Formats: sequence, structure tokens, C-alpha cells
Amino acid sequence: MDIKTQMSNTHLHNSISNKSRTCNFHHQQHTKIMCWHQRIIYSCNHYTWGAEITPCALEKLYRAGEWSEPCETMNSHPLHSLTVQKLCKKCQRKRSKLEGTMSRLKALMKELNESLSKLKKEETWAQEPPLISIAGVELIPVSPVDEDDEKWLCSPFLLDEKSFASRGANSCRTTKYVQGKKQASI
Repeated sequence: MDIKTQMSNTHLHNSISNKSRTCNFHHQQHTKIMCWHQRIIYSCNHYTWGAEITPCALEKLYRAGEWSEPCETMNSHPLHSLTVQKLCKKCQRKRSKLEGTMSRLKALMKELNESLSKLKKEETWAQEPPLISIAGVELIPVSPVDEDDEKWLCSPFLLDEKSFASRGANSCRTTKYVQGKKQASI
């Protein structure tokens, strides 16, 4: 090694060692002093730091044992950034908690709507049960009109279901009503 190279290496080492007070200044002013890292950007726009791409001069000196503190300034370049189409762990926990709450609320709302519609049907039934006349035969529903409940009896005979079924379909025509609307004749 010639004297000129030794002097420049010594000068570089001394200038970095003597400027320990201005370390932060160099980190902020010179991008060569910052360590380049990979950055992982999530779909929620949060990010985490990935692997180190290129260490800065101060980090190299720290690793060689010639500097007292490691470089704490991280920087990333758009070419080193990785965009991931998923949420970060914190946002994922928030979303799963929100989805659980929403599913419980939807189930509760469905249950409340069903009980409310059932109460409305019972109230309508209590006020005046529907009386339907088809071809001169009056039909009275056994229970409130419900989509699942289609029990009808011929009013002159007030037959139970077994007796009505044994008389046959031709003896008394029935009409299916769903929510008060005529659907089909049997």
C-alpha cells in the first residue's frame, strides 16, 4: 500500500470517529449513511421492515468493532418495497373481531325480525280470522296463516285433518294462501 492510500484511509477513519456527535446529522443529510432495507407494505397501508439490503458505512464500522453504536436509520427504495395483498397482523385481528361481532348481530336481528313477524301474524289472526269461500264451501284456517302452516277445514263439517284427508281431494277444494295472497288451487 502506498502512503497516499494509507493517508486517505486513516483520514476517513479519523473523520468518522471524530464526528460521533454529528452522527445523526450525517444520517439525515447523506443517503449513503443510511442502511437500505426491504419494506413490506400491506393492503391496509401499514408496513414492516424486511431484510437488510445494503448496510451503510457506519453499520459496517460497527460490525467491524470500530464504532460504538449500530445504525438505527432505515431507508427503503421503491424497487426494494414489496406490496402484499393481505392485512397486517394488527388489522387482521381487528377485522376478525369485527366480523364475529357482525355475524352475532345479524343472527340476533334475524331472530328479532322472525319473532316480530310472528307477533304481527298472531295479532292479525286475533282481530279477525280469515274466512274463505270457494264454490259455496267456507274454509276456516286452523291456525294463523303461515307459510309453513296450511291446515284448512271445511267449516260446515269442522273436520280434523285425518277426516278431511279421508274424504278425498274432490270433496272440498282448498286454496293455498301465503301471507294473505292466493297462490294456487288444489
